[in-house]
Amino acid sequence: MEERIVRFRELTRRLLSERTCRGAGYPEDLREEALGLVQEGLAQGASLREVAVKLGICPATLYRWLGKKEGRVRRVEIVPEPLLPVERAQGLVLVTPRGYRVEGLGLGDVTRLLEVLR
Repeated sequence: MEERIVRFRELTRRLLSERTCRGAGYPEDLREEALGLVQEGLAQGASLREVAVKLGICPATLYRWLGKKEGRVRRVEIVPEPLLPVERAQGLVLVTPRGYRVEGLGLGDVTRLLEVLR
């Protein structure tokens, strides 16, 4: 992976030096290479931010590229569930970012609900 990162940085350095205007963007092949390195880094336990620093690219840029490639990417916060009484709802529990909590859903129900909430 380190050799690919060095090669990527060399290619981007050349690209940036050849640009005639700011904000011309990265070619698709370099984006694909960066996203491949992100996936590899994440699989090895690195954070997206760590991979971005190694690549010399803003983490927000990588998030945007991932979002375009995979549909939509959002950060989520995983909050430990407090201890509940013995009587728990059966099925999945969906908690929205606004704090709404829906319990007892099946996987199909959660999927449909998330599609409607988009």
